[in-house]
Amino acid sequence: MKNFSNKNIILNTVALFLAVIVIVMLVISNITSKKILEENKYIADKFNENHKSVDLSTKATDKTEKYDETASKSSNEQSNEEIAIVDYPSNYVCIGNELTAVNKEKNYAYSMKMSDMLSDMGIENNVVNLGYIGEDSRMIMARTGGFKMLVSNLVDIPSKPQRCYVNFLGEDNNWIIPLHNMEEEYMEVYIGGIEGKLYIEKVENGNNPYYIYYFIRNEEGEAAVADIGSEIVPVETTKYAYYLPIIWLIDGYSNKNANTYINNINILKNIYINDDFIVLSPLESSDKDINSVDEKMVSEFGEHFINIREKMLDSNISEKYGFTLSEKDMNSIGNGKIPSCYYENFELTEQGSEFVARVILDSFN
Repeated sequence: MKNFSNKNIILNTVALFLAVIVIVMLVISNITSKKILEENKYIADKFNENHKSVDLSTKATDKTEKYDETASKSSNEQSNEEIAIVDYPSNYVCIGNELTAVNKEKNYAYSMKMSDMLSDMGIENNVVNLGYIGEDSRMIMARTGGFKMLVSNLVDIPSKPQRCYVNFLGEDNNWIIPLHNMEEEYMEVYIGGIEGKLYIEKVENGNNPYYIYYFIRNEEGEAAVADIGSEIVPVETTKYAYYLPIIWLIDGYSNKNANTYINNINILKNIYINDDFIVLSPLESSDKDINSVDEKMVSEFGEHFINIREKMLDSNISEKYGFTLSEKDMNSIGNGKIPSCYYENFELTEQGSEFVARVILDSFN
């Protein structure tokens, strides 16, 4: 009995000891947890204090916008400083005589060089060459609709595409002979409201050859009559109405004829609906006071006028395109005048046409 009591005492003591250990561990655990919570709360309070009223999503957006703004600014600065974006027109019509028409069949004309340059820049384009060899301003204007050609005989136009002979005069009642150099086979026109082609035929008559003209309509239709005085209208007048005209006339560039010269250019540019246009200076003039004529051109046409002779003074351009100035030209430069620059240097060369094309396109910068 006594042994049993002792055993109970021992067991109770062990149980009590274990209970104390458990209680101590729970207390320690509770204290530790409380401390961790207090530390976490402290950290959280500090975070909130340092980031008071800040929306993290807004902060991220602001940062992104700031980056975008910086990147955009950097990109714009680069664009402005390094990339010159030029808005080149796509459609041009080049009007003039041999300097414009030069060597069409060999791709030497400046119009073709312009087209090649624009294509190289990835710009779809249509550069039309309306240059005609050996024709003066009056004839050039007639071809483009700036100077009227009037029927001088009654013209019966048959219903089928057949020849009908046509006589006509200029609006000043003087003879006018398009196609006389035989460089072009025909010109497209309207006669009596009928669209067709006007052909020229040279008649050998000893020492006095002459020309006759005939018209052939394009398509079969009702017969028509063109009365005396009715106008022969070039198709080009309406076909290229919205193109940008580049006008290069060479006759009449003198103080004596300056007003007529300027008037002819105004007639030509007003044919076209496009408000923009370019006028090129002749390369030479017999007028001793050619610089005075240049000044009149600048006064009339402003930035639309390009003085080709002046551009040829650029040493880099002269070196690049192989131009040489005559002694007379050098003397003019020495006296502070723009030289006449006789165009034999490049009239029929590929380099000359390339030079003119480059000068024209550079004018859009």
